[in-house]
Amino acid sequence: MISAAAYAFYVNRDINKKYEERSKFWTNYLKNHFEAKWRARKRKSSGFPFLEKKLTHAYAQWNRYHYYMYKLTGEKGYHDEAAKMAQVIKNGVKTVNSSLGQAAIWDHGMPHFGGKSHGPQPVNYARYTIQAMADLHFEGFSVYAEPGFMEKVANTVSAFVLKKAPSALADKIDGSGSSSISIYGISPFATMSLWDQSGLVKTITQQIYHNIESNTSNPRRVYMPTGFIMSTMKK
Repeated sequence: MISAAAYAFYVNRDINKKYEERSKFWTNYLKNHFEAKWRARKRKSSGFPFLEKKLTHAYAQWNRYHYYMYKLTGEKGYHDEAAKMAQVIKNGVKTVNSSLGQAAIWDHGMPHFGGKSHGPQPVNYARYTIQAMADLHFEGFSVYAEPGFMEKVANTVSAFVLKKAPSALADKIDGSGSSSISIYGISPFATMSLWDQSGLVKTITQQIYHNIESNTSNPRRVYMPTGFIMSTMKK
């Protein structure tokens, strides 16, 4: 998400003047070009929402956009919209029991928000949802930082997504179906090791890493090593 990258440049602006220039460039682009285009198309010159997509992964990433635009511009409208969107995401998350405790399940299509039900979200899309949830948790933002929220999401990964690992992943976040294990290498699931009390995410990530990373001296699959780092952050 460009707004998150622009904010990363902003917070590091004192390190290199070019970072500040890039932050200003991308903030201006998002506000005065990207947004302006969509506002014109939707005939929404001001206020929110000016664009919506009722799929959970897209909506969660769009939640990130509004949060980081608030951080970049200081405009309260972005913050209020981001807070509203976070609550919409929370309202679509259902708590279910798993072998490892309470887990989180959500519909791919956001029927609770007027979208069409598509059933439990496919893993290939859930990786974008979970990445947004984790990112906004680390920002201490809204529902994502509430006690127990990320622990339930982590249990979804360990109990359901990794149900058939290390040979395969589930196809959907309720553990049904099968999908290629190669998806794991380009997904943020390993970062759930920070909240996974069972230790399964870390253990299975190690197994998958050794199975699919052919060049360990020059690894290309950065998500899994990142997950190892995350596991060391546990208190």
